Amino acid sequence: MEPVKWGWGDPTAVAAGASIAVAICTLILAFFTWRAARAASDAASSAREAVDESRRQASAQAFRELQIHMTSERCQHGRRLFRELLRVYGVPDNPEYFDSFKVKLDEMAEFGSSGNPDYVQINSAIADYETAFTLAVEGIIDRDVMMRTWSGTLIELGTGIQLFIEHRRQRSGNDAMWSNLWDAVEEVDGARPSIGRDAKDQ
Repeated sequence: MEPVKWGWGDPTAVAAGASIAVAICTLILAFFTWRAARAASDAASSAREAVDESRRQASAQAFRELQIHMTSERCQHGRRLFRELLRVYGVPDNPEYFDSFKVKLDEMAEFGSSGNPDYVQINSAIADYETAFTLAVEGIIDRDVMMRTWSGTLIELGTGIQLFIEHRRQRSGNDAMWSNLWDAVEEVDGARPSIGRDAKDQ
């Protein structure tokens, strides 16, 4: 038997050719669709990387500016005054004087805005730490970097800072006041003398 000969006028040949053409077009369309999707994916990935890099740079810049502020003479002066006050009242080595220390803070606070610049300076210096750790909690600066940079100060002054926060909370009636700084001090709690849970809850 002779093989069937298809010609352009043969309906079977036309149908087969059309099917092949449709298949080729489908493959071509699929290829260009994939390439467009890949390009879009690459663009989205590049955009995410650009956003992430922008955030890292912004965070680093915010931290640099914070460091300039925290190491300014005003902030350092406030910390020096606080250290001296802690030394006078034996904080953290003499828990029996903690109440006397807070009484002294109350006395200083009574004249804080008008007649006791030391209290204003101390309050401002400690408030700066709360601001810094609030920025860290909100992700504006890197909290790990903040903790590594200032953990030594938190260890040194942590007990006094918590006593000061308790003093401020009692005066304001706000038990959540300066909670981000309190949490940061708690994080390094194992490396420093602590005022203890009971003292916090009073």
